[in-house]
Amino acid sequence: MRMPRSGLGRIAAALAAVTVFFGTAAVFRPEPVSDFLYYWMIAETPSLYHKGGVVGWLFSPFKALGIAPYWAAAMLNGCFAVLAIFAVLPAVERERRIDAAWLSGAAAVLLAILAAAPASALVATDLMAFNTFAIGMSMLMRVGRRSSGGIAVGAVAALALSASLRPIYAPLMVVSGVSLMLIRYEIDLPGRGAAHWRGRLLSAGMGVLIVVGGLLAANLIEKGLLSQSQTAQYAQGVVRAVVAIGHDMGDGRDTCGAWSESRARFGLEKRAEPLVPFILERQKEVGWRLLPALYACKVSRILGFRDWFGAWLQGSLRYSQDKILADSMGVDVAMIDEAARQSHVNRSLAQMQAYEMRAAEYAKISRWIGLVLQVVILLFLALSTRALARDRSWVFGLCALAVSLLPAGVLIGLHAIFFEVQARYAYPIWVLPAVFMMLILKAASGGRPIARIGGATTPDVV
Repeated sequence: MRMPRSGLGRIAAALAAVTVFFGTAAVFRPEPVSDFLYYWMIAETPSLYHKGGVVGWLFSPFKALGIAPYWAAAMLNGCFAVLAIFAVLPAVERERRIDAAWLSGAAAVLLAILAAAPASALVATDLMAFNTFAIGMSMLMRVGRRSSGGIAVGAVAALALSASLRPIYAPLMVVSGVSLMLIRYEIDLPGRGAAHWRGRLLSAGMGVLIVVGGLLAANLIEKGLLSQSQTAQYAQGVVRAVVAIGHDMGDGRDTCGAWSESRARFGLEKRAEPLVPFILERQKEVGWRLLPALYACKVSRILGFRDWFGAWLQGSLRYSQDKILADSMGVDVAMIDEAARQSHVNRSLAQMQAYEMRAAEYAKISRWIGLVLQVVILLFLALSTRALARDRSWVFGLCALAVSLLPAGVLIGLHAIFFEVQARYAYPIWVLPAVFMMLILKAASGGRPIARIGGATTPDVV
């Protein structure tokens, strides 16, 4: 079976994302709670800023226009999702065969959209940071002799947004940028010898420069936001809180690294303590002999999640963390209560009961979607590796697989060793490998001297 050259695949995926995201907002109309309420607050009052990067800037026009938070979130998440879809996915090429790898990739895209849907109406940074990271990596791979300077500037801007929204992407950018640029060089100019090694070093250096530019821009944004804030002194407590939570053994099985108010408060109270000694003290507190067990437990938990965002829809009506949120910001709890009141969605008792039932069912469905997505992603990675190995070499195919798995490995390591574990943190761990493999396949099918990936092709048009 063959398909004509078109961009229908990307258009269909974009329409699916917009439909699902706005549908979620319309059905649930979730209220912002916890950190999500804080993000909605700084959209109007930037003087309260102490974390979240540019999230306040992004939501501020919507709040100024009186748009409900769930509609604002759906619009922003939908916009960034569409941009990421067009950045990562190739246009369908003339005479491309629809094989198993193509079908598994298409299924992974659709399932990833469905898995992200519960978060699409939340005033959160997760999806926006993920999508801007994917956009930045896609643009980085297009930087070269024939690209314009605008591509490099765009890559820097996208990576700066991602690192600002979710700083955990910062270390990921460095290793990902280098590895993707190296494999891009291998696609364009395969070979051996001193000249090729110099070329590889230059390509890796270019990746580092672009990533460093993005990180410097994110750092400047953070400094600017904190300089205008009245609560800047609380910013240091954010990392210490997640580190303190991340070193909680819990029951050693189901609650290791899980959110704990007491551990969060402990980290917030220690915000003036230098970070490295604070981390070492937490490791000593756990016990050096028990650290491997803690790390293994956290890895098992983060890889075991199936429903990554569905529980937050249920939490929209259940969670009440006004006091600790107020303490983390250094404000009176009455301010938090007033912000919650302003964003409250009036529902009758029957409507609240219906919401709870729908959210519970959605969470069950999300768990099945997550499980199927995990299987499909593993299948897509295996089939894509085989296709690349067939068309180039097994060494290249396995290198592509390693580069694709690299972001997952880095994120797993960071959460296992340092930070807390939440279900929503598992989404990029599973989806980014598929994104990276798609970027590699896209570059390989449009590069030279490769002739085809899964069938006869002509160079792709971005």
